[in-house]
Parts: sequence; structure tokens; C-alpha cells
Amino acid sequence: TATGTPSHLAEARELYRQAHRLAPDSFSIALGLGHNHLMLNEVREAADMFEKATALDPRRAEAQQALGEINLRLEQYEAAHAAFLRAAELEPGNPIHLRQAGECLWRSGERAAAIATWQKSLATHPDETATLARLGAALTQQGRYAEALNALEQAATSHPANAALALEAARAAICLSEFNRALNHLEHAAKATPNDPEVWQLIGQVCV
Repeated sequence: TATGTPSHLAEARELYRQAHRLAPDSFSIALGLGHNHLMLNEVREAADMFEKATALDPRRAEAQQALGEINLRLEQYEAAHAAFLRAAELEPGNPIHLRQAGECLWRSGERAAAIATWQKSLATHPDETATLARLGAALTQQGRYAEALNALEQAATSHPANAALALEAARAAICLSEFNRALNHLEHAAKATPNDPEVWQLIGQVCV
């Protein structure tokens, strides 16, 4: 598995399967086999193994997280949401669990509940950039530009070289006619991605 090529992954899968036959109650083997299936894009098989891993040891957050991710990929949003919430209970110090729980709600159309979940996560992890960025993007889509800009600027402060964050913040600022704030973010975006035509287009729009 060191090279990660399909042939090596397939060989590793057969070794994992043999190990699983010999030790069917091993949590680590079931979880490892699930990840191996996933790397081979064998999504259903991966889901089965992650389900088994959570049954073997329901107290392990990494298995719940893996089960949530695979169900999210399969668009099984209710099952994914439940797994992410369980992972968050088991590992409250890891903000990815609630962030992904919110993602399930957002994709299933429960937009207000998704935003509330991300805000709940930020109450205990206020500087978590990925959640701030996701919340900001969601608020922008909801037309809540002032709230969006606050979240995006907080995220961008931690990552001034992140062009995507700077662009998202600039768009929210433009919607609020906050052109100086928009230009500040666009200047950061231009430094990070000087060949991005959208950056220069927005700079031109702001400067008109």
C-alpha cells in the first residue's frame, strides 16, 4: 500500500480479507478493510465494513466518522447525520464531526438546522476555519451577507493566503456595498492567485 497504486491496493485488500477471515471480531482489521475498499472506490463494500466496525466497538469515534462519510457520499443523509452526531458525542474536541453533521442537514434541505449546527460547533471551537468558511458560504447563499462576511473574515484572518476564502469574503462585502473591505480581500486573493481572471474582474468591478 506504500505506492497507493490500484494493483497494490488490490493486493492489500486480499491480505485484509484474509486477516478478517481469521479475526472477524477485530475492530482495526474491519476498519482498515473498509478504508481499503474506499481507496479502491468500492463504496458499498466500504460501507459494510464501516458498519461492522461500529458494531464491533461503538465507542470509537473514527469508525462513526468513517461511516458518516461513506453514507454522506451515498446520499444517505439521515444515516450519515446520526453517525456524525455519535462521533461528536464520543470525541467532542474534534470539530469535523459537527461540521459534517451540518453538511448532511444542508444537503437534505434542512438549511436552518444546518446553520444552527455549525453555529453550535463554533460556540466551542470559535476559530475553526473550515466551519467558519462553510457557515459563511451558507449564509451568503441565504442572503445573510453581514453574518456571512463576519464568519468569512474571521476565517480569512487565520489564512490570509487562502484565495478561495478571500474571494468568498469579497463577494459578501460587495453584496453589502462594502467596497473597501471587498478590495482588501481581493488584494489578498490577487497575491495568492495572480493569474485568476475572476479576481481581476472583481477588482475592476469594485474600482468602477
